[in-house]
Formats: sequence, C-alpha cells, structure tokens
Amino acid sequence: MFVPPHAFPPDPARTGTSHAAIVPYGTFAAGDGTGIVLSLQNEREWASFCRTVLARADLPADEHSTAAADV
Repeated sequence: MFVPPHAFPPDPARTGTSHAAIVPYGTFAAGDGTGIVLSLQNEREWASFCRTVLARADLPADEHSTAAADV
C-alpha cells in the first residue's frame, strides 16, 4: 500500500541544545558573543558551578535562583 508523504505530520521543530525542564541547560552567549554550553542538571551541580566557576558560593541561596520545586 502506498502512503503519500503528506499523510504524515511534519517533523517536530529542533530545540537545539536547550532542555524543557532543566535550567540552566543549553548554549548561552558569553560577553564576547561566543557560545558556552552549560548542562547543570541538579542542585549539587548548580552549587558547585556557582562556587568554582562564578566564585559566588552565595548564589544558590539567593531567592532569584531558587529551584522551581521550592517555589
């Protein structure tokens, strides 16, 4: 049986490196315009990133970076 190609729904749009439920996760623009890929998947990784990369150990406790589950 022949099924014409238009009988199928279109392919879903690509989402790139972003993730629907994890933030920050994906490619972000750095200050000089280059891209940097972050894939921080849990609170432990976020705290480690803040402490070692950003030198901001206080950031995970900031109300603006509270986990969505805590809101």
